[in-house]
Amino acid sequence: MRAALACTLLLSIASALRPPPRKRCINPSQTALQALPVQRVGLAAARARFAAQWPLYATIPMCAGLFNALTNKLAVTMMFFPIRRRGFGLLGWQGVVPKAARRMGGDVSDLLTKDLLNVTEVLRRVDPETLSQRLCTPALVELGKRLVKDEVELASPLVTPALVRRVIQRCVARVQGDVDSFVDVRHLCVERLTKDPYRLVRLFKTCGKRELDLVVSVGGWGGLGLGLAQMGAWAAFPFSWTLAAGGALVGLVTDWVALQLLFRPVEPRRFLGVMWHGFFLRRQAEVSRDFAAFVAAELVAPRHLWRALLEGPRSSRFVEALADAFAEELPGGLGAVGGPLRGALEAAAARGVAAVAADPAAYTDPSADYVAGALDVAGAVGAALEALPGARFERVLHPVFEQDEATLIAVGCLLGGLVGLAQVPLY
Repeated sequence: MRAALACTLLLSIASALRPPPRKRCINPSQTALQALPVQRVGLAAARARFAAQWPLYATIPMCAGLFNALTNKLAVTMMFFPIRRRGFGLLGWQGVVPKAARRMGGDVSDLLTKDLLNVTEVLRRVDPETLSQRLCTPALVELGKRLVKDEVELASPLVTPALVRRVIQRCVARVQGDVDSFVDVRHLCVERLTKDPYRLVRLFKTCGKRELDLVVSVGGWGGLGLGLAQMGAWAAFPFSWTLAAGGALVGLVTDWVALQLLFRPVEPRRFLGVMWHGFFLRRQAEVSRDFAAFVAAELVAPRHLWRALLEGPRSSRFVEALADAFAEELPGGLGAVGGPLRGALEAAAARGVAAVAADPAAYTDPSADYVAGALDVAGAVGAALEALPGARFERVLHPVFEQDEATLIAVGCLLGGLVGLAQVPLY
């Protein structure tokens, strides 16, 4: 009996000394929601769940719009950056445009040289006499005297400003008569666009800025609209996969719709009383001006044409033309092909071309303003691009998306699904 009383007393003391259990903080809204038939589906159950937690449900479309805009912004950024590949193996990434710079640069160059710019016609706008006056500076005359004296000393007294102007005029006429033999404009453009991929990125971002912004906007507003349907689906079918599947669908649909709105239809079409036309194609006149300005400044500016002529893959033809032009100034055919002074003239011409190419500021820049005005590349390219049919014009920007269109849509779908999955614990 005493043992039993002692045990009872000890248990009472232990119970008194035991700390009270911690109380869980219960969210009243969660309690109300748990009290509902969570696993039930249907309109009545959906109404009950929505009424119990409508502020929480209202965040679903807002999150869909916000995160879908952010994922589309990320997808657009991934088109252009990083310029150089970063990461390792499957975890590495390089922007779509820089990665395909050679192919895209070739496409842009083909469009330019085949459809937009008749190089021969444009270069023939340059007046040989006017150009010779601009180029015939004291520095160039002195260079000619020094080179001729080194190679053909007896012809050195013949090098005067008048002779230099005549030689320049003959060279210009020779180039204008067969431009393709002297200047490879396609090679020049491809080299300019691929040697520095950021130049190609700037071209596409300049021409397609509004369209790239539209992709982000469609993602945001489209995500908001489809998020309403996603909210209804979650209220009616409160399973863990519903938000993830809805997020993936939102990402897929909005990305696909955005790309269609940019380039379809190619030609204006009326549907349901509304005129439909691809957003990019609507801006043909504006894009033409931007594209032409870029080409004139970055691809075929006078300094770039001079470099292609003096240092390009066909520069040896210009050396021959320069030697021929000077040979015509020598008496008795001394400098003609096979003549006694031909080799010396070609050596002097090669050294002269190299010297001019090495210091364009001293020798070719004085003619830059005149050449740029005479060529008017921006005017020629802009007018030709604006006149292109829609199917050809859309090739200016569409290759950026076309290269990895399926990948970009898949990335949008995947990111949307992950965002939806991350929302499940919140609801």
